[in-house]
Amino acid sequence: MCGLHSNRIGKKDLASILTFEPDVLGQSLKEITDASPYREVMLIPKSGEPAKVQVTIQALPGHILNGRLSSGSETHIEQWLIYIHDVTLEERLQKKYFGQIREKEEFIQKLDRKLYETSLMFELAQGMNFFRELPDVLNLILIKLEDAFSFSHSMTGIVDQENHFAQSALVRENFAPLASQPRSIQQKWVKDYFPKALAQGEPRFLKKGENPPLELFIADCFKVEFSNYLFVPLIHKEEAGFLVMLDCKQVWRGDDDDLSLLFGIANQLLLAIDNNRLYEESMVDTLTGLYNLRYFQEKLLQEFKKAKERGTKLAVLMIDVDFFKKFNDTYGHAVGDTVLKQVAQCIAKTCRENDTPARYGGEEFVVILPEADSQTSLVAAERIRKNVEAIALNIGDQELHITVSIGASCFPDVCTAMTELVPLADQAMYVAKKSGRNNSKTYSPELIAESES
Repeated sequence: MCGLHSNRIGKKDLASILTFEPDVLGQSLKEITDASPYREVMLIPKSGEPAKVQVTIQALPGHILNGRLSSGSETHIEQWLIYIHDVTLEERLQKKYFGQIREKEEFIQKLDRKLYETSLMFELAQGMNFFRELPDVLNLILIKLEDAFSFSHSMTGIVDQENHFAQSALVRENFAPLASQPRSIQQKWVKDYFPKALAQGEPRFLKKGENPPLELFIADCFKVEFSNYLFVPLIHKEEAGFLVMLDCKQVWRGDDDDLSLLFGIANQLLLAIDNNRLYEESMVDTLTGLYNLRYFQEKLLQEFKKAKERGTKLAVLMIDVDFFKKFNDTYGHAVGDTVLKQVAQCIAKTCRENDTPARYGGEEFVVILPEADSQTSLVAAERIRKNVEAIALNIGDQELHITVSIGASCFPDVCTAMTELVPLADQAMYVAKKSGRNNSKTYSPELIAESES
C-alpha cells in the first residue's frame, strides 16, 4: 500500500504515512467511495507540486480484531483496503512520448510534402524539355496545378499593362484544353485590378461577385458557371501574366507550403511562354516572318510521326517564285525583298490553321499540309497560286505581277519515307516550271515520265 513495505505501515495512521494533507485526503477518499471503487484524483501534498494518483478503495465487510473475526457493525469500525498509485511521472513520460511521436509524424508529413514538390517540379522540367509546342507545355503545367490544389478549371495568359488588355494562352475546361483566341479589346480589370494584385504579389481567393470586371473576362474565356476562383498575378523578367483557377473542391488553405508550391509551379507558366517566344524568334525568318528551314525540318518530323502512328496522310508543297532573279536585276534587291514578303504573306493567309508555311531558302517556300492527300494538296496549291497571281505590286509608275510554280508530294500516296517528301515535291515543282510556270503539279511517276519524254 502506498508503495511502502508492510513493516513500515504497521498500525500507523494513514495520514501519517501519506504526504498529503489529511483534510484533502479525507475529502478525496469520500468522493472516491461515493463514486466508484476506482478513480483518478488530484491530491495536494504538504510539499511539492500537486500529484495525480490512482486510488482503488474497497470496504471490508468483516475484519480480524484482537485475534478474532468480527464485523464492522459490531465494532462500528470501518475498515478499507486502499491502493494508491502516483501516476504523475508516468503521465509526464507519456505526454513526452506522444509529443515525440507527433513531432516525428509532422516531420514525415513535411518530408513527404517536399518529396512531392520535388517530384512535381522534376516532372515539369522534363515536360518543358520534352514538349516543343507551347500549348503542350502549358497543358502539362495546368494539369499539375489542378491535381495539386483540387481545382476543376484553369487558365493562364499574359497581360499587356500598357494597352490594358489580357490574352489567354490556354484554357482548360472539364479537364481538357480548349483553343483560346487572344482578347485584344481593352479590359477594365487590367487597368484597375491587375497592377494592385501584381504589387501585392499574392494570390487572391475570391467569391463570385467580388470583382465583376475580372469575372466578365473569366466568363468569356470559360463559358461555364462558377462560384469561386483563385487569381494569381505572375511576373517573369518583364513579362506579366496571370493564372485563374475555378471552383476549388476543398477549402483553400493558402498556407506557406501551398503558396510556395503554387508560385513554384505557376511561374513556370510565364517561363514557358517566354521560352516559347525566344524559341519562335530563333525559328522565324527575319525577312518574311514565316518559319525558317530549321523549324520546318523539326515540324515535318513531328507531323510525319503523327501521320504514321495515326494512319493519316501528309503532304508537302514546294513553292518557287517565277523569274525572281529578274526582279532583283531589274528593280534592285529592295524590290526583290518586297516580292518575297508579299508572297510569304499571301501563303500564310491562304493556309489552313494547322498548316505550316516556311521559307525554305532564297525564293523558295514550303508548306506542310497535315491530313492532306494528293488531290487535297493540289487544291491547296492552286489556291495559293491564284492568290499570289492576284498580287499587284506598284513600283514607281509600274504595276508588277508575281507568279509562282508549285509542286506537291504526299505520304503515303507516292512515298513511304519522310526524307522523300521534299525531293519529290521539288521534282513536281520543276515539272511545273518546265510546263510554262505559274501552275501546280502533284508528283507521280507518270508525271515525271511524261515530262522527260
